[in-house]
Amino acid sequence: MTFKFYDDGKLVIVDNDTGNTMSPRELSGGSYDFYVRQRIRLIKRDLAEKIIKYA
Repeated sequence: MTFKFYDDGKLVIVDNDTGNTMSPRELSGGSYDFYVRQRIRLIKRDLAEKIIKYA
């Protein structure tokens, strides 16, 4: 699977075998774990940027 995360929060998940796009709800196992970890990382980075900007 290919995950494309965008700065505006948009996400595109492509199944490499079929070329079809998927939603996060369709993920399981390691793919879901990767998705969750990446989302948390992006949220933390966004919060840190906002704290610096508005502090």
